[in-house]
Amino acid sequence: MNKIKEQLGNATFGLIFIIIASILKIFPIADYVPEKIQDIIYLIASISIVWVIFIAISANSKFGTTNPLNRPRGLWRLIFNKIPTKREKESKSTVDIVIIYDSTDNTSVKTLKDINDNYSSQNINLHEFDYFDYRKNNELMQFLTDKKDSIDGIYFLLTDKLSKDYNFIPIIEKWGVNNEDKPIMYVDYSTVVNENITYGRVPEKDANTGLWRLLVRATQRSNMWKEQASIFRKYCFGFIIFFLGLTICNYFLFKKQREEDLAERKEDLEIVAKYKNLIKY
Repeated sequence: MNKIKEQLGNATFGLIFIIIASILKIFPIADYVPEKIQDIIYLIASISIVWVIFIAISANSKFGTTNPLNRPRGLWRLIFNKIPTKREKESKSTVDIVIIYDSTDNTSVKTLKDINDNYSSQNINLHEFDYFDYRKNNELMQFLTDKKDSIDGIYFLLTDKLSKDYNFIPIIEKWGVNNEDKPIMYVDYSTVVNENITYGRVPEKDANTGLWRLLVRATQRSNMWKEQASIFRKYCFGFIIFFLGLTICNYFLFKKQREEDLAERKEDLEIVAKYKNLIKY
């Protein structure tokens, strides 16, 4: 019963028939489709218009409530520019941060201990990875791959050894490219200048509080993606308006052309009829 109710609240199929009917009406392809099939499509499309409007009103009323949004959810979010209160996937109540450190470096180990002591009571899950040897690069790649869906950010303690390791930074960069919405920051313990590192730098003296900066950076990146989505929405509306304008122009153009063709055909038929009458006499 719930599946039937869900399908009745799905406007996707109605939109498909409306689009098909519009194509038949606007573009000169109706001559290739049997009239009975056209009549059926137009009938279903007419019913679909009413049904889609009803679903759109229903979807708009569900924003700000815990009721699931009607399908297609993305369309209603785009049209009404709203975000549903209830998500398809419940948001996590905790934050998962990967901390990469070098156990052979005493300063790095002490910082890790301080972070664990300070954040153990917070809603933060710390996933530690000990990169004590350059041969751990494949293991680090696999570690990040396995946790790609649960990780909310990376916080690594950059020592001289890690800075000189030509495999380490590329691994972090690859993860960053594939997860642009998630922040990466590092505590700079290194005396080696590495200009290839473009992530947020935390001075050594602020290593313990740098994790909060990571969370702030996560909020900033979230706002950036929100702005990106807003720009995308504007482009979508611009494209839709352009397409509708083009479609309307195309409709009147073909309508005028068809009227001219019908007028010419009528004249030809009249001429043929006159010649037949002359032949009879």
